[in-house]
Amino acid sequence: RFDLSQSEFGLAIFPMTSAMFGWTGFSMALCRKILEFTARNMKPGTGSPWMEYNMFVNLYQVLTGEWKEDKHFQQMYDYCISRGNIWTLLHYVLFHGLQFIEIGLPGKTELMIYKLAMLGEDYQVNLAMAQHYRLFANYTFRYRKLDQNIAKADEGIEYTGKTGHDNILSIILLTKASSLAMKGEIDRAWAVFREGEKRAMERKILKMWYSAIFVTKAYIELEELKSNPSDPFLQKSIVQTVKKAVSASDKVMNDHIVAHQLSGSVNTLLGNYRKALKHFGIAIDLGEKYNGKLELSRTFVETGKCLTKADGTINSFRGRKAEDYLTKARELFLEMGMEYDLQELDRLNC
Repeated sequence: RFDLSQSEFGLAIFPMTSAMFGWTGFSMALCRKILEFTARNMKPGTGSPWMEYNMFVNLYQVLTGEWKEDKHFQQMYDYCISRGNIWTLLHYVLFHGLQFIEIGLPGKTELMIYKLAMLGEDYQVNLAMAQHYRLFANYTFRYRKLDQNIAKADEGIEYTGKTGHDNILSIILLTKASSLAMKGEIDRAWAVFREGEKRAMERKILKMWYSAIFVTKAYIELEELKSNPSDPFLQKSIVQTVKKAVSASDKVMNDHIVAHQLSGSVNTLLGNYRKALKHFGIAIDLGEKYNGKLELSRTFVETGKCLTKADGTINSFRGRKAEDYLTKARELFLEMGMEYDLQELDRLNC
């Protein structure tokens, strides 16, 4: 009987296998156990097991919400370059960028975007450039740099369309659809959304992509509902959409926080304030648990708006009044340099 873990390349198979359970959303617990086994048996700082472990443990962190910066980033980066392992490196960089988005580090996210572009150009790796466009799309939408997102989206769409990276293409399309919706271009948003949804559904997609589809649909319908709050068809549709978003995102923590936040915002518009606060409470708990400052700050705003609209029927939530939540949100917005959100907050006269 041969023990795979006793050889360098045999042990490297284990972290690769973890993706079968984590990336698919099949079993995060089993994914973690495989990664922990690898960590116990590998030699830190060198070898294929260490490279693959670092990449796949960062994927695990992206999905579960255990967001943090790897203190060995530069060591890993240089080592992968020395071994010519660009495939592992580009995903390692991507997963760092996705985590930096959540914990409110825009400068470091931009550095990861730049590094992906450099890997694509220096080593002529199409996937690195495709992931560059993907990370840029995620970053610019999530930080509400809407004009930048829309302006570069077509470039990314054209590139990934040529290289056949359809799943990445669908993400770029979905973020563009969300940006258009927030700028009030609802018809264009739906057209782009349908193309993104079609591209994703043509393939056997993973939990992450289903999650993105429902969250994007919720963003668009929420903007519609803001303009037509008494439309019964819209009300019924968005209630179902946010339910699906919450369910589909249960293994994708960043989307899960957003889905609960959107559910709260929808219920605020519908006048279901206590139900809204229940969803905001879940989003706040998860945001605080995982240091997800980006969406935590927005959830504070939405909670403050909910308490304000309740107009005295509910005076506080968890010991805080509306102005307390809005003040805390402003502090986080200033810390992260979120200009769009600060402008939106100013419109509330806070």
